Amino acid sequence: MDIIHFPFVGINYGVRMLKQYQYVQSTIKPLILDCCEKASFSLTKQHARELFRTYPLYTVCCNAENFLLFKGRKINANERKRITLGGIMASLSDELLDEDSWSLDDLILLLNDKKVFSELSARAQLLVLINEAFKSTGYINEGYLDQLQKAFLVQANSAIQFKNDISFQEAASITKDKGGQANLLIGYLLDGKFSELENKFIYQTGVLGQLMDDIYDIYEDLQQNIHTAITKSKSIDEMENFFTNECRLMNDLVRQMPLSKKLQNRLIRYTTFIPACAFIALEQFKKVEKQYGGPPSSWKSLPRKLLIVDMEKFSNDIKMVKYCNYCAQL
Repeated sequence: MDIIHFPFVGINYGVRMLKQYQYVQSTIKPLILDCCEKASFSLTKQHARELFRTYPLYTVCCNAENFLLFKGRKINANERKRITLGGIMASLSDELLDEDSWSLDDLILLLNDKKVFSELSARAQLLVLINEAFKSTGYINEGYLDQLQKAFLVQANSAIQFKNDISFQEAASITKDKGGQANLLIGYLLDGKFSELENKFIYQTGVLGQLMDDIYDIYEDLQQNIHTAITKSKSIDEMENFFTNECRLMNDLVRQMPLSKKLQNRLIRYTTFIPACAFIALEQFKKVEKQYGGPPSSWKSLPRKLLIVDMEKFSNDIKMVKYCNYCAQL
């Protein structure tokens, strides 16, 4: 695959993200802030960054718009709003499950408007208000509610990641299913239906996205005693080999699709950016391992700067092209 394509893909991602960021600032942010005021919910700076930047850019630009490549069309206005709000709702739902000790059944009742609004916490009221805006976006695919429950069930079951005796394989399995089910939910928020093979691909992109997220969160997870694939790995090599195999699986799914070779290559190029970010982090952690030893679970007392990856460094821009090309060849 010609490496010259990747800078242009990067530019296109930049255009996507700028458009989505402007949309969030002009349309979604005012809506959410109005809901916050009605629910008497105060957003922290970190929370606002996640709701108005991180989640909307990831769900739409790095997932939904890529899924539409094999449909040969661009995202429409209702889909953009639906998925942007859906990502924000997913974050708030996770917080109700993880931080407020809600049960999955109670969460489903809430989303089906079967809870008394005045008796809810501020966070739960906020979710109800955003859900009303979400429902105004029109038709939602059949099967969405079932997939929503699957995604929430995986999130609820991820509490096992606080157990010290969890194995690498168990941690990796939870991470994979959490990311895969979440991305399938994004697929249900797009108009039309996907084939079985396309859904396998969508699931696998979520696997890589969640693994990448855990790799980047290694410092915070170590401090909070959250056990993920990378914190339970025996070495960075073990984590890298596991991640490489998951990348290879994603590419294999694309190559099985009844698409032209040109479109297959284009889809692979666009889906390499997330795994490339992970490989950049793993390269940095190999240096940490060489200097301080391992396994990664022993790094809890290391300085934060050693385990935080600065993607704004120019050197990492060069590495991005390098690893995008590497991922595309798998």
